[in-house]
Amino acid sequence: MNPYKVLGVDKSADEDEIKEAYRELAKKHHPDRGGDEEKFKEVQAAYDEITNEDSGGASFDFKQRGQGKTVEDFVEDFHHFASKGGFDRAGFQGDPFSSAGGEATHQQIIYQVDIDFRTAVLGDQMEVQASVPGGGVERKMINVPPGVKNGQKLEVGRNFTARIGVTNNTRYWRKNQNDIYTARTVPVENAMTGTAITVETIMGEKINLQINAGTSPGELYRLPGHGGPQTHSGKPKGDMYVRIDMDVPAITDEEKINLLKELR
Repeated sequence: MNPYKVLGVDKSADEDEIKEAYRELAKKHHPDRGGDEEKFKEVQAAYDEITNEDSGGASFDFKQRGQGKTVEDFVEDFHHFASKGGFDRAGFQGDPFSSAGGEATHQQIIYQVDIDFRTAVLGDQMEVQASVPGGGVERKMINVPPGVKNGQKLEVGRNFTARIGVTNNTRYWRKNQNDIYTARTVPVENAMTGTAITVETIMGEKINLQINAGTSPGELYRLPGHGGPQTHSGKPKGDMYVRIDMDVPAITDEEKINLLKELR
């Protein structure tokens, strides 16, 4: 069998001419398109024989006949073939080289990163070391945005995600991203008559706060603009709220009896 005669090309034909002839005949005789299966096999064999000539009968090494094309050229040719309605049987559906080109799929690494409350409110940049599959350690720089929440996931890289854990703080807490709450205890007599206290904000700033006479236990005082900073999502700067707790001195049984007598 003369492979050039089967493809209908001259022996002096260049690679592009051979490929184009092969494409047309393969589409024409493909069994899934109603063609002759034996003829299709003959066309395939002829093309294989021609492309193997330069390698002494070995498998096609993707070098072109006379012009030095690469594997990328070969893949591009088959993409071109598929886009024109080429093979559509199993193994050739859609993009026949989808597993050969494009990005490889890597295992996503989710790393737990624990931060303190102040870092969660203000944000920071920090370096972490993560163990990667197969062994080894990978260093990553993480930009923690202001107002990050406990359990929030941050995309650090293409295959690295940091899951944030915010440690509890006994001095401060928050009810949203950047409104900060704290509590101060004052003697009950000071709450009744009024007093001034010093409050330290999450930023470390010390502010004098006037407690009004007759303040009730649990009453909140608001310090506008002294909460967390503006978040990356555009939420404005938060406020600070100070809850006033009462320090009620213990009294003896005798004092209780005397108090009850006075109330009668």
